Amino acid sequence: MKKIIICLSMFMLMFLGSANDVSMCCQIDLQVKITDPSKPYNPIGRTSVAIPTIYIMGCDLYFEAQCDDCTLQIVNKDGNVEYSTVIPANTTCLALPSYLSGEYELQIIRGQFCFYGNIEL
Repeated sequence: MKKIIICLSMFMLMFLGSANDVSMCCQIDLQVKITDPSKPYNPIGRTSVAIPTIYIMGCDLYFEAQCDDCTLQIVNKDGNVEYSTVIPANTTCLALPSYLSGEYELQIIRGQFCFYGNIEL
């Protein structure tokens, strides 16, 4: 009986600890735009574009859904790209360079769509 109580107590502590970690992450509010409006847009079906859910904690980005082979760009206030990378397949967490500091626009480019939102590092 004592073992069961101890195991349940440890499980609850682990659960509460992970809940606190998640609460420290902030979800990035993303918008969507077409990267090149001059190109014709031919939607398939009537479904809307699925906007990825991304969280940030410090310099780490956490992806709720995969963004395989999407391009991630960090753009400064002047519109210059300070950091760019292709997100590898099956990535759930991506660390941004520590030299980035301040307010930026995060861009995830998937095909002709650009998902963008403001972040502070």
